[in-house]
Amino acid sequence: MTTWLHWLLGLEAVRLDGGHPVTLAWQLPWAKWVLFLGVVFALALVAATYERQPGSRWLRAALGCLRGLGVALVVILLCQPQLVLERTQLEPSVTALVVDSSASMARQDLYLDEGERAAVESIVGSARVGNASRLELAREALFRGGRPVPGDLFAAQRVVGYRADIDAFKLVSVDPGADPNDFVAAFSTLEATGETTNLPAALLTVLEDLRGKQLSAVVLVSDGRCTVPADFRSVTEWANRHGIRIHTVAVGSTTALADTALVAVEAEERVFVHDLVAIKARLLADGLDTPTPVVVQLLEEGREGPLASQTVLLGGQTPSTTVELRIRPRRTGRKVYRVYVPPLPTETELSNNEVSLTIEAVEDRLRVLYVDGYPRYEYRYLKNTLVREPTVVSSCLLLSADPQFVQEGQEPIRRFPETPEELFRYDVVLFGDVDPRGEWLSEGQMKMLLEFVAHRGGGVGFVAGEFFCPGRFAGTPLEVLLPVRVDTAGAAGVDSDLSAGFLPRLTPAGKLSSIFRLESDPDRNQETFERL
Repeated sequence: MTTWLHWLLGLEAVRLDGGHPVTLAWQLPWAKWVLFLGVVFALALVAATYERQPGSRWLRAALGCLRGLGVALVVILLCQPQLVLERTQLEPSVTALVVDSSASMARQDLYLDEGERAAVESIVGSARVGNASRLELAREALFRGGRPVPGDLFAAQRVVGYRADIDAFKLVSVDPGADPNDFVAAFSTLEATGETTNLPAALLTVLEDLRGKQLSAVVLVSDGRCTVPADFRSVTEWANRHGIRIHTVAVGSTTALADTALVAVEAEERVFVHDLVAIKARLLADGLDTPTPVVVQLLEEGREGPLASQTVLLGGQTPSTTVELRIRPRRTGRKVYRVYVPPLPTETELSNNEVSLTIEAVEDRLRVLYVDGYPRYEYRYLKNTLVREPTVVSSCLLLSADPQFVQEGQEPIRRFPETPEELFRYDVVLFGDVDPRGEWLSEGQMKMLLEFVAHRGGGVGFVAGEFFCPGRFAGTPLEVLLPVRVDTAGAAGVDSDLSAGFLPRLTPAGKLSSIFRLESDPDRNQETFERL
């Protein structure tokens, strides 16, 4: 029937859009046999209806035919006839080239394996082995002599280039048979600067970007390093469902090379002359299977030799550690220091072996106010230390002393500061075993102390005692300044006798903290804690 309709409508002679044929198509609402039975039933109903009508046979036949044509017209409309323009177009297949641009691709490998070294020499030459980065090696392998390899890939397919680090970013697209110079130029300026690498996310972006295209393959050129948890399973499952192959080209050496990196360096930017300054450096090692001695040095710009040095063991079960280097500035001024880790024999990445920092030493002294309740051992020891320390100007206030007693310190005082001007002269306030609810300290002075800490950047310290500190500070405005939580409901309250002593032990973190630094030398500091 369709062929007859084509002849009746003359569709065989119709050509549109450059000679493409036009055909008649149907969108049947039901199966053909259902449609056939429906038509037979409708015609039988029409025939039966007009068979019982009065009038001549010819008149009834004519009316029945008209009703049958109406039924046929309805059936034709239900079948939704359409004229279809047939057009055949060849869509070229697409190949995606994804090149890793993360920072690890800037690393230079030594290629200690003879087979790897020979392969690299065939690409960049013997003179550049060990000097070419992974990205440069990949570029040379892909575009030798400024022409893509293989060249016939660009003749038959559309090639789309991407760079990948935290995600994929399109760089260039070249149609089949076009000059690939634009493709080569786009990758010739590519730099390995990505700080985060997520190759699975980058591949998914490429697959989504080329959805609906005749994507034949994805070629990934990378060293395989990811800085975030990588799940390649979702990528491979997506590619397998759509019949897309992912080819990987590994760049780099299979021999793990040692790498030591300074990942963080901390120090005060402004210090006092003759004060002990601690510079903390966090060190991370990679590629060390066994504990290996690593030296960390502190250098001063314009001065030969290290100011301080420390050797630690890194590798194996200890991939990272924190080192503390100490100096004591003798002169005022701003100086530039460098924390430096001499490279290991097989280390090639040297950009992370050095960190510079600037420290300014000023001719000033720390002003300390020390308040204690009675002349206990802690008071005498701490008071003498403050008075003798050349970097400190101290004011010591002993609350239990007689009015005639001469308070000690470089700047003696006879009462606790009552105005902000008097209090804000100090940098640190130390409280010994004192009762904050006594007459010597009012609520207004407590609020002034809170202002001193919260908005003036002042420091507050507490030296516990057997009577008042820290228990009596609970419930006062100064409780928020305590470095501990006071358990007022505990059995060992302020009125309880503690008959059993205990020995404080430094944790690994405590050994590195300046808060527990009683001696400048770590070994002597440990011995001092053991003698407490």
